[in-house]
Amino acid sequence: MSVVEAATAVLRCGLPGQPAVPRSVIDVILGTPSGDLGRLRPQERAACVAALVWCLVQSGQAQAAADLADREGMPLLRRVAVTAPAQTQSACYAVLAEAYLSVGRCRDSTDCARIALDYATESGNDAHRFRTLGLLTASLVENGEFSAASDLLAVADDIGAGHDWGAEKWPLVLARVLINYRRGDPEGIQVALDSFEWSDSDDVVERAVSQIGLIWLHVAREEYRELLVVADKVVRGADRHCCPPFLRDQAVYMKALTLIHLGDPGAALRSLAGRRSQPEHPVCFELMLATVHLRLGEPRKALQVTEACVGNCPDHNLRTLPSVYFRRAVAYELLGHHDPADAEFSRAAHLAADLGGISPVLGLPVSAVERLYLRLMRDEPELGRLITARIPGTGYPAPKALGFVPPQLTEREVVLAPLLATDLTLAGIADRLKVSINTVKTQTRTLYRKLEVSGRAEAVDSLEQAGFFVNPPGPVSAGQ
Repeated sequence: MSVVEAATAVLRCGLPGQPAVPRSVIDVILGTPSGDLGRLRPQERAACVAALVWCLVQSGQAQAAADLADREGMPLLRRVAVTAPAQTQSACYAVLAEAYLSVGRCRDSTDCARIALDYATESGNDAHRFRTLGLLTASLVENGEFSAASDLLAVADDIGAGHDWGAEKWPLVLARVLINYRRGDPEGIQVALDSFEWSDSDDVVERAVSQIGLIWLHVAREEYRELLVVADKVVRGADRHCCPPFLRDQAVYMKALTLIHLGDPGAALRSLAGRRSQPEHPVCFELMLATVHLRLGEPRKALQVTEACVGNCPDHNLRTLPSVYFRRAVAYELLGHHDPADAEFSRAAHLAADLGGISPVLGLPVSAVERLYLRLMRDEPELGRLITARIPGTGYPAPKALGFVPPQLTEREVVLAPLLATDLTLAGIADRLKVSINTVKTQTRTLYRKLEVSGRAEAVDSLEQAGFFVNPPGPVSAGQ
């Protein structure tokens, strides 16, 4: 098989009713020297580069795929915009949209999917229109634009109703899962997953999407222990190195949120260690850190960690931004600052209402949420009624009570506490801090009383439970 024939097979595989691409075809494309691609005609080269982008995603090299799309894919497609058939252009842009989505570049994915849909419409081919509608719907959902995504999903359903294409491809399934989750409809999620033949698939993205779908199904059904099992499969399973990073980050995020909701913020922080938000914050780990701080009774830290999201991240993903505002509202409420709390809650409500997405709130104090909601109903009744109509039928489940009192440490105790987890004696700690051993003994006794423990080992256990020794991921600005 020639590389051009292999590329043609790859570009067709995303169409409804088309079989998966064998690994041998992927190997042909991956094994073709770049110099050979350079000798092809521009139209053939554009198709082959797009196919190579897809193969890189399948091989666990999603970032390399997105980089190749930037460096060669987009320029080549612009070069052949006049000469290449509309169907070829549509298929190529659809592949680039998949690559961008796999690394969380939701805006670029949306732009490519729109171009792909325009070419598909120009071609008059229903299969290409259906494919690109699925991709555009998934991209819009991941960017938080649920109203627009729902409208496009209805168009895709109308096209699909007239054809017998069998199992749906992963973009449309992912979109259906997330839209039904926002609607509080676990049965709809189950139906979407049942339409997806993924169990024996060789497509790594399909397998990842199936697991992400199960995660959303479990959270919709409040099956939190089952959710943790599936999330661990994504994060630690055999596919973890091939799983697109955006989907892997979603699994990490939902695992952390579930652990917070189950009363184990320390474990949530451990699961987040080393994770950093991508520039658009499609999965916002600062949002998750704010949730941890709120559970630990640290509202000021919750405000601090989300400051970059609202102040220094102009391209912040719209799907996660309302939840950032929402947590800031809860933080101000816990501090007794009702005016800024209401302002942040109003921002969250207006943005969520405009986008058409309201999701269940996990891990947050229900009483604070209820106070914010009641004041919104009083001050902005029309918005309040709209939000009420969109709240999922299951409501907002209360988080499990913490099994400990979160320690509020002084600056000196913050310095002392990590040293208690080392092998240093009290004399060694005193030497490290350059203070007297009596000072260390006094500070240690004060810390033990605060933690309500009787010894060093218990103190370390208490602090570990609160995630004190975990280095959380640092905030990342939009420019990084």
